Amino acid sequence: MTNGSIKVEAKPNTGSETRKATITVSATGLPDQVISVTQTGSGFLNVSTTSLLYNPTGSTQTVSVSSNVEWTVTTEGGGDWLVVTPDAEAGNIKVEAKPNTGSETRKATITVSASGLPDQVISVTQTGSGYLNVSTTSLLYNPTGSTQAVSVSSNVEWTVTTEGGGDWLIVTSDTEAGSIKVEAKPNTGSETRKATITVSATGLPDQVISVTQTGSGFLNVSTTSLLYNPTGSTQTISVSSTADWTAEEEEAEEQEP
Repeated sequence: MTNGSIKVEAKPNTGSETRKATITVSATGLPDQVISVTQTGSGFLNVSTTSLLYNPTGSTQTVSVSSNVEWTVTTEGGGDWLVVTPDAEAGNIKVEAKPNTGSETRKATITVSASGLPDQVISVTQTGSGYLNVSTTSLLYNPTGSTQAVSVSSNVEWTVTTEGGGDWLIVTSDTEAGSIKVEAKPNTGSETRKATITVSATGLPDQVISVTQTGSGFLNVSTTSLLYNPTGSTQTISVSSTADWTAEEEEAEEQEP
């Protein structure tokens, strides 16, 4: 029998990657004994923040990068509105967002990478500068009809759609003047009629205006009670109305004497 030992020394690993090796102990006629050796890397990569938020006017922010290995930067979605300048010697990344004159929020992603280490991902968001407001969200018309104006304040292009207006409601938008004229024609019917006007701009919440016009119809009777003596007779009830009407009779219950 031969006993012994094997000394295995791993020298410092100053690199970022894990390194591996295999030691095989062999004897004639016997199965090999395999020893796996693993040494983790000493590299690290960290960023001072994983998100950047900009207002519409834009600005420059700096992200600090701490690492003992070489690192690189890639950008996705920034287009020409985001300027990313890495400085490996100074250990930082300057991120400039140019002014956003549009109505929509825009986004990008900055990825800091080093071989053998997890990526550090920074999300970039810049809000839009657009706005859209209307002076009122409801219009009420009497049966005779009239024209009312709604003021629209916005720094982006907007459009108008109407639902339920039929031919009784005329909606005229003027983007240059920033107004919408809404004309309701006379309502000669008895029923209230309604419509909805929607003012829209890309990337902004819709502004919805409800339109209501009361009806001009009426229905009245000259009396709400009739009294007859035992001999019976005929009485007349006057009906005044602007709409077609019907009358229904319910069978009277006879009372016992």
